[in-house]
Amino acid sequence: MRPTIRFEPPDWAPLERALPEAWLDGWMFMAYLPHPGGGEELRAYKHQITRRYLHLRIQDGVLEAHRSMGDHTYAPAPLDAAVDDAYLTIEQLGYMRDMTPIECADAK
Repeated sequence: MRPTIRFEPPDWAPLERALPEAWLDGWMFMAYLPHPGGGEELRAYKHQITRRYLHLRIQDGVLEAHRSMGDHTYAPAPLDAAVDDAYLTIEQLGYMRDMTPIECADAK
């Protein structure tokens, strides 16, 4: 049986805690995903340029990042590594993490 996935209402609090304010543009809230160990659901965010996901939750006041292991399973991951993975191809696609096109940043 597939886990129950919710889509509304969006919850931006974990993303706002995970990223600097300048990096918040360009993210879409995708879904609430059940955490396999129970507790608070994961929040799935997808970046509109990289198309890569960042899975976060706040459990007992602590921000946690998780990596998808496939087949609806997730493993804890260091926050900085999960954020770097979500932005992995951003520069190759011509943008900086704050959504500034690289050619504009180079002109400054």
